[in-house]
Amino acid sequence: MKRLLLTTVSALMLTGATTLPPAAVEQVAAAPDLTEAQQALADLLKGGSAQSVPLAYPQGVREAYKKRDYTSFWTEEGRIGKRAQVAINILEDSWSHGLSPADYRVKLLREMAAGKLNPRQSLEFEILLSDAVAHYGHDMTGMRVSARKMGEDPKSWSQGVDAQQVLTYVFSDSDVEASLTQLSPSGRLYKAMRSDLRKLIADMEKNPEPDRAPLKYPGALYPGEKDLVIANIRARLGQPAKKGERNTYYDDDLAQAVAKFQRANGLKGDAIIGKRTFAAINQGRKERLVKLIANLERQRWMDPRLPSRYIVVNIPAMMMWGIDDGEIKIEMPVVVGREKRPTNSFITNITGIRFNPSWHVPDTIKTEDFLPELQKDPTVLTKKGIELIRYTPDGAETIAPESVDWSTMTADDIKGLGMVQDPGDTNALGRIRVLMPNQYNIYLHDTNSPDLFNRDFRALSSGCVRVADPKKMASFILGSNKDWSDDKLETYLGKSKTIEIKAEQTLPVFILYQTVWLDDQGDLVYGDDLYGNDIKLVRELQKTGQLSLPVNL
Repeated sequence: MKRLLLTTVSALMLTGATTLPPAAVEQVAAAPDLTEAQQALADLLKGGSAQSVPLAYPQGVREAYKKRDYTSFWTEEGRIGKRAQVAINILEDSWSHGLSPADYRVKLLREMAAGKLNPRQSLEFEILLSDAVAHYGHDMTGMRVSARKMGEDPKSWSQGVDAQQVLTYVFSDSDVEASLTQLSPSGRLYKAMRSDLRKLIADMEKNPEPDRAPLKYPGALYPGEKDLVIANIRARLGQPAKKGERNTYYDDDLAQAVAKFQRANGLKGDAIIGKRTFAAINQGRKERLVKLIANLERQRWMDPRLPSRYIVVNIPAMMMWGIDDGEIKIEMPVVVGREKRPTNSFITNITGIRFNPSWHVPDTIKTEDFLPELQKDPTVLTKKGIELIRYTPDGAETIAPESVDWSTMTADDIKGLGMVQDPGDTNALGRIRVLMPNQYNIYLHDTNSPDLFNRDFRALSSGCVRVADPKKMASFILGSNKDWSDDKLETYLGKSKTIEIKAEQTLPVFILYQTVWLDDQGDLVYGDDLYGNDIKLVRELQKTGQLSLPVNL
């Protein structure tokens, strides 16, 4: 499926936030040959505020004006220019990106632009608008929330373009609308989500009444069955009511509507109304609004500069894609972490493939999975072909699991023991593991439980990502290696020992949490918020006063 998951390449090169030395700021008054108006602007900028309003980015604004010798950009001889009006319009429309116009002091700027300004007020307007544009540029190109609070890796996501860089970029182009538009992501997905946000807000303003109460789940419903809730489901999906008892009969017409609805919500279109389908039917406008805001936000964290080859995993979609020169070359279902052991979202580089890997059992699985099992059955490890290792000052020794008193073993104790499963068909990692260093110890790998890929819901792992077709994935990763072939892959797999093959051209892997994506027809799919990350992000934006919409969430 040709889903567009990342923003396309932008002309604007994002470099992240920077900080200038304080000493550079103190030199503003020493600039030679300034006119009276230029000196007045330089003096105002030293104060770090305008209209008694502290600037959000005083240093960046000062440095941007210093580079243009303190000449005005938005005003001319005290008059508000056309491009200032254009900028204010764009700032006012920032809510359609899920941003807050209040952060950019749009109301104050509108009032000042509508009135008659004296020379000082004109300069204050100049400064306030530049600060607002810098703030907007930062928000449009990076994180507005703490990566730590969100459990995100700050090194993977853009922290926003520096204020001076934003203004220098805007000041260099007389077409303000074009320059400010280029700050936002340009991909089809972002544009489609923004369009849906506009439509959703318009609907909520026009029809402000609360969404309908959730329907009570009666258990799985299959075509051909009867249930009173069928009538409500028919109405929720916009299907015409049937006469009498036929309205409570799950007929073929409704089955087709349900299958279409399921596909539009990232579900298997089998027309079986299970818990996930029922939850999607109960989803109201506010739930969709939360998803749009959260996913627009995450899209702005992405650096728009994409390599020619890369791999994408979308956690909520439970799918993986291999992209080469803008085309999807491989696509497959994956198994991702369950809610209590989520797969983290991050970006790293794939450096190679390990064939026939050993599995070193992580501490989480030792303590939460194996310890309770071993306390009931000490032979569990032996049955799974896992060696138990005790570390001593003299080295490591293999011990029999049956010789250990598991009843007194604590979680801390078991962490001190090693558990290693040798390569083979029963190995939990299967025959192929991707080498992709990261702080979470998460990687892509084969599995000895391929039946899991037949399931619609595949958030079942302990955090790592299991792939449905590891051979195809390995060939995509190593395809740029000299003389690579499928025969070589089979040769490596046919050996019993562990073999590591370096990728001669490393390629990035994007592990994304994206609950809204595009299907084959370019329509938006609203998937599951598997880990509750969408609502967590939106609540943090509300808490920090960075979310302002025409309707209440």
